[in-house]
Amino acid sequence: MGTRSRNSSNSEDLNSEMVNNNAPQLETQVTNPVVEDIKKNAEKYRFESFETKPLDTMSTELVQRVINDYSRNFNISPELTIAGMTRIVQEGGTNQSKKTLTVVVGNQEFSLERLRNLINSIDKSATVRKFAKGAREIIIQVALINKWPGPLTKELLRIDPNLQITPENAPWCLEVHSDNYNCPPQIRDALVRREEQLKLALRSREINRSTKNTKPRKNRGKKKQ
Repeated sequence: MGTRSRNSSNSEDLNSEMVNNNAPQLETQVTNPVVEDIKKNAEKYRFESFETKPLDTMSTELVQRVINDYSRNFNISPELTIAGMTRIVQEGGTNQSKKTLTVVVGNQEFSLERLRNLINSIDKSATVRKFAKGAREIIIQVALINKWPGPLTKELLRIDPNLQITPENAPWCLEVHSDNYNCPPQIRDALVRREEQLKLALRSREINRSTKNTKPRKNRGKKKQ
């Protein structure tokens, strides 16, 4: 009886050790110094001003550099440079399919080719459209003063025949204002509809191209005997 009791006791001790060994071990929590600093010094991480730059927009700094470099390279005042660039954009310079474009503002000639080359020298991935998107608040102010209409006036009227376009709002008829909430609502809505139609047309072309590529080729040759 005594032996059986000791064996039973040893078995219980062994089972107890196995249970303890199999029990999950709690890891010691490591303090993250960065997290602790944020908690203690929250004000250092609080910022009242911020902005998100979309990928299709040139930064404010690069926009200013384009203006300054054009002004310096061709010995033109910054004011006239901005006016000339605005005229190029309002004449459709953001359209990549447009090969050449020359405008004259204040007896000074401005060319789309020069503007493209300058933008490309500053940022290889940038285009006139990206520049115009980043500079749109500058461009629209000059366009409104001179009442230079945007290049999409006729196209927007085809999209919305009831659209009321006047000399005062025609300068907004430019694609870079489709998400600009300073743009008159009717013009902005028509610009958004235009973008949606372009996306649908592009998607349709992609589907048609894909369908053509997957069609089985007809064997026009005669079978060999």
